[in-house]
Amino acid sequence: MTTASAAFKVGDSVVYPTQGAGRIVGQVERIIAGQTNRYFEIELVKGSTKVLVPVGQGERIGLRRITEEKRVPELLSELSQPDLELPLGWTPRHRREQQILAEGDIFKIARLVGTLARRDTEKALSATEHKMMEDARHMVSTEIALALDISLEEAAARIGRALS
Repeated sequence: MTTASAAFKVGDSVVYPTQGAGRIVGQVERIIAGQTNRYFEIELVKGSTKVLVPVGQGERIGLRRITEEKRVPELLSELSQPDLELPLGWTPRHRREQQILAEGDIFKIARLVGTLARRDTEKALSATEHKMMEDARHMVSTEIALALDISLEEAAARIGRALS
């Protein structure tokens, strides 16, 4: 049986959980503890950071293909959907927000961005929660940028328009 990660190839646009979208730019071999291992080299959109993911382990760590271009309007519409139901207490709410990011469901992450953006306009978010909103927004913008083959700035502008 072929796993989803085995089907990845150089040139694919993918999402690395908690880091955002990028492209597989190559495969490299590394010798670790005397054993040669193969890795996908993924260049992330923001900052040109590169991460290595063991070939065959992508599914285990949550690596997935980028959202299809035709679903981007649906993704942007999530920004204006009703607020997510989050715990009222700061600590459980923060844990839930972190969990949403870690799960990697980009549609739920977009909804979190909308929820936090509306809360920020009503009453300024704490610095920690504002960073959470920015991290989530970054994940959505990198995915849109790759899905539509546009700049990160243009993707961020589309998010801004969808939020206003």
